[in-house]
Amino acid sequence: MTRRDFLKLTRLVGLNTFLVGMGGLGYSTLVEPGWLEVVRVTLKLPRLAPSFAGFRLVQISDIHIGDWMNRERLQHVVRRALAQEPDLIVITGDFVIGRIWNASIKASVDDLVGALSALTKRHTVLAVLGNHDYWTNVQAVRAALRDCGIRNLSNDVYTLSNNGSQLHIAGVDDIWEGQDDLKLVLEKLPSSGAAILLAHEPDFADRSAGTRRFDLQLSGHTH
Repeated sequence: MTRRDFLKLTRLVGLNTFLVGMGGLGYSTLVEPGWLEVVRVTLKLPRLAPSFAGFRLVQISDIHIGDWMNRERLQHVVRRALAQEPDLIVITGDFVIGRIWNASIKASVDDLVGALSALTKRHTVLAVLGNHDYWTNVQAVRAALRDCGIRNLSNDVYTLSNNGSQLHIAGVDDIWEGQDDLKLVLEKLPSSGAAILLAHEPDFADRSAGTRRFDLQLSGHTH
């Protein structure tokens, strides 16, 4: 290969890389924000009691309010979630965008509370935090969850009872930021009954599966 051929190849590779990069940017800013898809999945959990048969759970994840996600778009998500007539709603982290200036965090949090409060009027809503919540203002996110009646399940367990049987929803705080405490969760978790784990990052399943205590892990992060 001559020097001229090499330079041509280098320019071609550079151009292709640039185009791929721009394509990814266009998808994440122009396509993904307006693409709302409801995916229904039927699962059989080995330890789920018959009294919970047909239990309907709605998961929302990676809201990232503060940029292309505004109150109007989030309200549309909320309406679609409520239309599924869930028995329980869970949110698996990244409520905010992760790069909001301090001057605008209040407006974003107000939008978050204004939209998500509609969920808690009729339903129990559980949540864990994600890496972007820590990168922005985790105290503001925690306060927003309290204000709209969402229970922060980070390193905690919530138990639902039905005809003497139990379904446990456990949650770990953000793994990326090293806030997770699986040992504490297992200490709080009863030894019997089906258990679902909320963890923002899905690769936490490498650890949670090793405990053999959870029937299902619900995560976000990889959008």
